[in-house]
Amino acid sequence: IHFIVFYGGGGIYIGNDSHPVIKKCEIRENQVPESAGGGIAMMESSAEIVYCLIEQNKASSSAGIGYDTGGGLVLVNSSPTITNCIIRKNNGYNGGGLEIGYGSSPTIINTIIAENTAGDGGGARITSCEFNSTDCLPSYPRFLHSTIVNNTAKVYRGDWGGAMRVNNKESAVEITDCVVWGNSPDGI
Repeated sequence: IHFIVFYGGGGIYIGNDSHPVIKKCEIRENQVPESAGGGIAMMESSAEIVYCLIEQNKASSSAGIGYDTGGGLVLVNSSPTITNCIIRKNNGYNGGGLEIGYGSSPTIINTIIAENTAGDGGGARITSCEFNSTDCLPSYPRFLHSTIVNNTAKVYRGDWGGAMRVNNKESAVEITDCVVWGNSPDGI
């Protein structure tokens, strides 16, 4: 899937309490200018994403206003299961690989999150607010048996999590039996 859109979900948009199963797909080289979720945007839904490559997607903004989040995926009040996937070489202002926000509780199993780039949270950014809103719900992602490697936060806004940044005190992250290494700056 290769696309450029101006709303959200350059490759795939999942919304309105949908529950799709996405298996053995390549979601590559998509772009969402002035929006979120270069590869996949998921709003108030869940999905099963299995054996997928989510690669070289971009959420970009000329203004850097926060709507350019989740280069690979953006999750808003969503709880997908992502299993045996590769999320790599994506780029977003926040959350290069994944932006997990506003009440999202994904389970990420045996997945590689590598070589993603963002200003804040190279591999993943976890937040409780929807984009720049003050309306917030905590997020509770689970990373199980996964590898988070060689992701970069560009540091133009501070040293904010090459591997992952948890952006608030309300959200909590479970990381079990994972490898986190080679991320810059630091890890989590």
